[in-house]
Order: sequence, then C-alpha cells, then structure tokens
Amino acid sequence: MIIMKPSPSLAALVMLCAAAIVVGCASGPAATSAPAAASTPAPASAPVAVIDGRVLDWRAFGPLVAEASGGPVLEEVLLEWRCESECTKAGVAVGTELVLAEERRVLESLDQDPERAMRLLQSLKARQGLGPLRWQALLRRNAMLRALVAKDIVLDDAVIEQARDALAGARRDGRLIVVTDLVAAERVRVALREGASFPELAARESLDSSAPRGGLVTGVTRRDAAYPSSFREALFTLAPNAISDPLLVEDRFMIVQMLSESLPPAMDAAELDRRARERARIAQERAAMERLADRLLRTTALSIFDEAAKSSLDRMRTERAR
Repeated sequence: MIIMKPSPSLAALVMLCAAAIVVGCASGPAATSAPAAASTPAPASAPVAVIDGRVLDWRAFGPLVAEASGGPVLEEVLLEWRCESECTKAGVAVGTELVLAEERRVLESLDQDPERAMRLLQSLKARQGLGPLRWQALLRRNAMLRALVAKDIVLDDAVIEQARDALAGARRDGRLIVVTDLVAAERVRVALREGASFPELAARESLDSSAPRGGLVTGVTRRDAAYPSSFREALFTLAPNAISDPLLVEDRFMIVQMLSESLPPAMDAAELDRRARERARIAQERAAMERLADRLLRTTALSIFDEAAKSSLDRMRTERAR
C-alpha cells in the first residue's frame, strides 16, 4: 500500500512529476530545447556496435530492445497518434510555442534559477531514460492533451481552497506503519506502548513506501488530497509524539504518529489568491489530462505482431494493475 497515490498509469505518458507544482511565474527559466530530428530507421543488417571485432546488428539487437522497452515506447506512440487524431477532429492546432511552454512549466517548477533548473531537468530526464526524441514527443503529447482538455477546466471554490491550504496552511510531519489486518496492527500498537522504536518497527513491518524512511512523511497539509482523509484527520488531531489507534484505510490498517507542525512564510493575500488559482488550474488540468490519456489508451484498437514488444507491454500493464 502506498498512501501517496501515484498517477495510475501515465508516469511517462503525461508529464506530471514537476509540472504539478508550477505556479506560473513569468520570470522563470526559459525553455531551450529545439525539436529533435527523427533518426532514419536502420536496416536489420546495419551495425549497432562492434564488440571485440564482432558486429552486433539490428537483427540481434532489435528484439532485445523491444523486450526491454518496447511496451512503454509502444504506448507513447499510441497515445501520440490518438492525440493527433483528436486534435484534428477538434480543430486544435499545437505548434512549437505550446510545446516550448510545456518545457517552461517543468523548468519553472524545478527551480527559479535557470541554471539549476536545467541541471535538475537533465537529472530528471536521465532517471526516466528520456533522450531528445522521447523528451520532445512527451512535451508534444502534453501540449496536445492540455489543449484538448482546456474547455473542460472549471475552478470551483473547493479546489481553490485546497490549493490555498497547500500554499499557506499548516504542515505536519509524522510517521506511519501500514499492516495487513487488525491483529497485526494491535501487535504493533502494543509493541509501541512497551517502548519499541516507531522508526524501527516501520522499517521492519510497514507495507507502505515510507518504510525505508522509518515511516516518515513530511509536509502534509489538512486538505492534501494525495493522502487518505482518515490519515490526515488523525495526523491533525494528535498531539506531538502521540500515536493513534489502528485506522482502517482501504483494505489495510494504519498506525500514525504525529511529530511536529510548521507554518510556511506569510504571503500577501492577493499573491496567495493568484498562486492558489494557478495551482488549482494546473491540478484540474493534470487530472483531466490523466483521464483523457487513460481513455485514449483504453479505446484504441491495437494489434501487436512483434512478440518481444507484446511481452514488454503485457508485463508493464500487469505491473501497473497491481
């Protein structure tokens, strides 16, 4: 169980990682990427490398590449083609400026210092295995998705208030332990009452992704929708260092410890309202883009003739469904 919910299926298909927190600062770093030129497909006999005098050609190399990464690339191309088709039907034109705007959003969200933002972006792309061709394709897909959902974005008061709380509300740090059933939760609770270390128990027993950090979660706000409401309610009810009774969250049980609370720096009311509205708009766009991308992926006819690529896609989708 992971209480901070990731995007259900679109981590590499819809750019959410950094753009989710952008505040639309016009003075941020400028996008610098130029569209990457597609390389000419190599014939099967074309050499890929020479290893100790022995030639590795695409006939041998291609199936290995397809098995390793064919699934993600296939979905990326599928989504790009569907987005192009939807844009054509809707009369939506996505040019270079909209694509560059997507990169600016990412850079601005990473850091307001242009050089540091670019370094962080390069690190992000390296971690996700994004070279110039796939990076530009990702930006273009995002631009198309954003343009397609633009007419559906409505900012209601609840969404704006949630964004305002994220920017200016109290933040609490805590620890948690997630286990399979109430019996296990009670056993953990008894151990804590008897003086066991919460971080050590979390590292050993918790099923949550925070376990390697001793169950530590930081910067949680009262309305943060990334966390279950029962967890947030417990965290904001407990006194410092207090430990909750077992809480039922979905099909698991959780024990929460509250550590501390902090407040962000005060912000001018007008600036807070502007940033809250921008943050809310981006959150609404992100959710709408996810839904549209998911629908396009699910409703596209797909026939795969390459067994290695099919195997890669099947493995990826099976893992995603867990």
